[in-house]
Amino acid sequence: MAGNKPLSWKWKLLIALVVLILVGIGFVFTPWGHSTMQNWINKSYDELPPAERADSTLADSQLKLAYWEGNICQASQKAQETYLDFLGLSNPNFFQRYADTGRMEWSGKFENTGKTPYTGWGIMHPRAPEAFFNYLDLYQEGKSGQFIKDEAAKYYVLFYEMYPKIAKKHGKPHPQFYVYWDKIKNGFIMKYKGPMPHVDPKPPEYEGPIEQKEGKQ
Repeated sequence: MAGNKPLSWKWKLLIALVVLILVGIGFVFTPWGHSTMQNWINKSYDELPPAERADSTLADSQLKLAYWEGNICQASQKAQETYLDFLGLSNPNFFQRYADTGRMEWSGKFENTGKTPYTGWGIMHPRAPEAFFNYLDLYQEGKSGQFIKDEAAKYYVLFYEMYPKIAKKHGKPHPQFYVYWDKIKNGFIMKYKGPMPHVDPKPPEYEGPIEQKEGKQ
């Protein structure tokens, strides 16, 4: 049509910003964006020398992604998978096989080839109890009490029973075990009348529950 004027630079900039915002929203709120981020974490993790994986800040990225998926985007199942990958528990038969044979066959981002020490994150990572607690909080949605208490009991198995065997800590549980134990015990196991395993009193050098650490009553 005669007389049409080309868009000014201001309009072009505005359109570009709108497109950028829409792409950004699509990235952070859709499965496409989550998969892209997870693929980046996986690639970066695989490229790291095994000895450097445990201390990598990629662990924080993995946990942030899991939290975002589960609590912001309401992609609960995907978030649970992300937490289990962090913990090395991607194998759905892990606990049954451990109960039957005593073998710990890890999968996900926690490996042991038998020739080298454990590498990656898993239950050795300082944030592992936090990861399992957040996973359990998502897992309980839509589950019966029987399933919830059985899943919650795995916290004890992982961080009180297995951790000393791997870390060679003379029977001491994960340093962060007591931070979440009261919430696991009262909110998930006792609430659904599950059997309560024996737990020694918290050693003086260990952190206590979150409420205690923050000075709350």
